[in-house]
Amino acid sequence: MKFSLFFSVFFLAVLHACLSESEIDLEDEEHFMSSDSFLSEIQDESRGKTCIERNKECTNDRHGCCRGKIFKDKCTCVKNGKTEKCVCTQKKWAKIIESYIGDIPALPKPVDDKCVPKHADCSKRKDECCKGGIFKYQCKCYDMYDDDGEKTDLCGCVSPVEHQAIEGALRIAKKLIGDRWGR
Repeated sequence: MKFSLFFSVFFLAVLHACLSESEIDLEDEEHFMSSDSFLSEIQDESRGKTCIERNKECTNDRHGCCRGKIFKDKCTCVKNGKTEKCVCTQKKWAKIIESYIGDIPALPKPVDDKCVPKHADCSKRKDECCKGGIFKYQCKCYDMYDDDGEKTDLCGCVSPVEHQAIEGALRIAKKLIGDRWGR
């Protein structure tokens, strides 16, 4: 009896702690609501960089190689004594696939907010999310209640779980194929 009483009180205490909101929780929500999408700012900053063209040196910036028609070029390094030279190259399997498929039109970039980027607010334009890797992002909304009890929507362009799983599986397959045939 004492054992079950102890665990029931313990369970109620944990349940109360989980369901109660503190002032810190409310401040975090206000900060999230007031700040624009942090991830979109990072993405905008990274888009501003210029990429290194194919067959050019990439020793100082190994992740800055440009994209080919479909796949991103890789920085391949060769050690010559103590010095190391790196050049942006295209993997053999990527070259074969790109030559087989041919020209693929480039994905349209968001110009003048024609589409809503990932993790940005899409509450007013729910059908205008940009395209991700393979699939188009979808606008997902959550109900938020402020201190006055008024309901507002918090919406953002996100990738559904099933799309993330498919893209992840394709990334792994691409890596496995690249490790076997690309070197």
